[in-house]
Amino acid sequence: MPKRKAVDKPPVKTVVHKKKYSLAQARAKILDSDSESLASSCGDLSDVESESGDDTDVYDYGSSTASSSTDLRATAVPVSSGSGRWSKQISYSADAFQPCHSPGVRDVPPDLSAETKVLEFLSLFISPDIWVRMTEMTNLRAAQTRHSQPKDYYASQWTDLTVDELKAFLGVRLSMEYGVIKRRLELYFGKKSGFLFDTPGYRNVFTRDRFLAIWKFLHYIDEEDQDIDKSDKLYKVRPLIDSLVPKFRERYVPSQDMSLDEGMIPTKNRLSIKQYMKSKPTKWGIKAFLLCESSTGYIYNVEIYTGKSDGLFVPELGATGSVVVRLASCIEGQNYRIFMDRFYNSPILSRYLLTMKLQSCGTIQVNRKDFPKQLIKRKKDMKRGDHDYLCCEKVSVVVWCDRAPIYFISTFHDPSAVSFVRRKNKDGSVTQVSCPQITTDYTTSMGGCDRNDQMTKLYKTRKHYRWPRRMIMKCLMWCCYNSYIIEGHFRPRKPTGKRLRTFYDFLDEVCMSLIGDFRSTSVLRRRSVTNLIEPRLQNVGNHHPERPVDATGNQTCAVCREKANRFAAAHPGTVAKNNPFKKAKTVFRCSSCLTYLCIREGSSCWLDFHSKVQYWR
Repeated sequence: MPKRKAVDKPPVKTVVHKKKYSLAQARAKILDSDSESLASSCGDLSDVESESGDDTDVYDYGSSTASSSTDLRATAVPVSSGSGRWSKQISYSADAFQPCHSPGVRDVPPDLSAETKVLEFLSLFISPDIWVRMTEMTNLRAAQTRHSQPKDYYASQWTDLTVDELKAFLGVRLSMEYGVIKRRLELYFGKKSGFLFDTPGYRNVFTRDRFLAIWKFLHYIDEEDQDIDKSDKLYKVRPLIDSLVPKFRERYVPSQDMSLDEGMIPTKNRLSIKQYMKSKPTKWGIKAFLLCESSTGYIYNVEIYTGKSDGLFVPELGATGSVVVRLASCIEGQNYRIFMDRFYNSPILSRYLLTMKLQSCGTIQVNRKDFPKQLIKRKKDMKRGDHDYLCCEKVSVVVWCDRAPIYFISTFHDPSAVSFVRRKNKDGSVTQVSCPQITTDYTTSMGGCDRNDQMTKLYKTRKHYRWPRRMIMKCLMWCCYNSYIIEGHFRPRKPTGKRLRTFYDFLDEVCMSLIGDFRSTSVLRRRSVTNLIEPRLQNVGNHHPERPVDATGNQTCAVCREKANRFAAAHPGTVAKNNPFKKAKTVFRCSSCLTYLCIREGSSCWLDFHSKVQYWR
């Protein structure tokens, strides 16, 4: 056989795989290795870090990656990235609190007192022009629907809404969010669910069709107005929000400690601004960034997330930091202390807020830009109660070990100050564990937004909501809660010998006051039908006298007979002619009882038999 020709094999290429490190591996390398091999193999640590670390599932801020020509760009803040600036030399801001006005209620009528009605407190935020505009726009929307859809059931029967009816409607609707919870709105007006679930109070104010008609056409804008900017995703409620938020700031001056966090307005509609947050009790909905007073939860400023924002944008801070700057701009220059979680905090943001004369505090992620990498600790290197810190330019970063290392950042705390917290051991005993003072203050002051979000929550399982109506109800709840906080400055929360007055007690009064004496005309008309029944036809009953065909006249009255028999039994020696009770004969009987009873002048046998248990007495 002929020999095969040798075929030259291509040279073998050596494939060099660059070693990639995860964030956790990079931290471990930094801590375990004192050589420079890591720097040469994986480059700068910023290659394995996420500059926009996030503790939520959704972090889709368009303004963080691109900006439009309408963005308001802030002046850049010079930031050096060298970690050598961080040191043990303590530096922090000690500027005093300088509010423009004394903390507390501001610009309210002088006649407010402990006896003031709840609607007067609510009117501090919801003025008469808001009621009038909502009434007019609701009537207009019904007329537009009737013109475009003549066969629409609710539009064809629509009668113009009045301000009093709108107030009563919102009072009833508000009670459905916290007081009486049912799966669907129609169930509040039905009787088929059984006596245990019957709610006649709602039927006494509105009929089902009238209530659902108002709910369908409830509007605050004219959707056919050509001047409305429909590129704004909140255009249906934007005028309402823009009129309420300035009043939140005008009527109240918060104390120094403020909390900034996000809240959720529940909805599962097909909506581009809908968000998912796995760490929140309400996971699907519209996200609202809140700035609240830490001690009370009074909502001072709010921004609804709609994606890319046309407001102030600071390139060095990104989208998240720019949200903080926009919310805090209303308290700029007064040395307020803002508490935030790790979703927002970064050393760059802390320095920027200092230029605005605002102080900040909160938890922080270790992958934030300019975070001191030498402060990153492993769990095995620390025991419970240990802490360490580094400072730079009035910014302090502290690490404290509880069950695992936790990182904090602050511009107004002494990082060396120590406090104590109580921790329970496995055997049930309680021990005192040392912790930085920043930890105690953060735990105390961070809950303002969470408190507001819990108190003003909306019932989340009614899927037939449309999101503008949810926003209207949320704005109403915000107004009620702020009114409750202001009322607390005039009326003691817990009078001597009485129960604590809660926010839900306040809401009860708001609902009843909004309803007042209003009753829907349909309800009144339905009631008037029963009043037209003649008196002779009412309460007739089934016991009617009748004369049977076979009546012979030998039947005796049951009442007279019983009276005579009982007298004879009580007086055995009395002869029949001396018995005062005679056995009267009759031909009439009761059609229901089939008992013969005498009907004659001076006789009460019929009445006694049907109204007395012992009819012989």
